[in-house]
Amino acid sequence: MDPKEARCVASREGVELGTVTRSQQTLTVGKGARDIILLCKAQGHEDKTLRLVSKTQAAGVVGGIFLDLGIVDMMTGAMWKYPESVNVVLDPAAATVPAAPAPVASAPAATVAVQDGAATKP
Repeated sequence: MDPKEARCVASREGVELGTVTRSQQTLTVGKGARDIILLCKAQGHEDKTLRLVSKTQAAGVVGGIFLDLGIVDMMTGAMWKYPESVNVVLDPAAATVPAAPAPVASAPAATVAVQDGAATKP
């Protein structure tokens, strides 16, 4: 996970499942047919949303066809699997260029008169 201060919140169907950080990089979730959404943030970096797609496992599908047409595996979630790991790298935030300062109205130039070798203001 990069940067080290990144924090990702995992959710499925709008329900928060937990948080992943650099010091706590593992989150255990139950199997299910619905995808998991990771919303990752870190100060000074662009937010990133990742989708962990739930896919069927071949063993669950094959076992389901021969034993119970997949009804039990589908109900228990046993036939679904998420990726075992995901690498999270957040991009640095785009540098914002400060706006140029507004021009300052200049005061009229002071007139300086010279008399007897000494400068004085009129």
